[in-house]
Amino acid sequence: MIYRKTCFRPWATQSAYSLAAEQAEDEVELNRMYEELDPRELMPTKYLALEEKHRGTETGLQSLVKVAEIARSVGDPDSNAAKGRVEAVKRRLKHYLHHEGLESIVATLGGGPFVPEADDFLQGLVEKSPYRKAQAEALIGQIIRGKETLTAESQLHAIRTSANERLSGATPEM
Repeated sequence: MIYRKTCFRPWATQSAYSLAAEQAEDEVELNRMYEELDPRELMPTKYLALEEKHRGTETGLQSLVKVAEIARSVGDPDSNAAKGRVEAVKRRLKHYLHHEGLESIVATLGGGPFVPEADDFLQGLVEKSPYRKAQAEALIGQIIRGKETLTAESQLHAIRTSANERLSGATPEM
């Protein structure tokens, strides 16, 4: 576990955030608290710095996994978490392609903001990883991403029709 080896304690940030969120008295204070204390905004840069310090090790790889996991819980593509996940994907391809256990990252690509480099990352694992498990997980990831894309595209017509009917005042039929 990376916390014991490096004395890195992300739970302290989470505790301060939770306490401040409970004590916020209005929307302005809640927004300020989010920007200053939300671990999803603060921790990605710390984990990326930890990875840089421990590059090529299990600690470095697990730091990148944590960055990607954090990003699954945000929706804003301009958030530190989303930007951190994009950076983590780049670093994984560059520094960890031949690292055993890289397949643990595939599941972190779902949810949260879109990661443009995800397709290249998955294809890189399929083509270049020496580990069959990593190749298999990447192939499964590609299938899941393809299915999600097809599902979304197949629903576009119904969504547009419903939106147009709402705008025109008609009752939507779905």
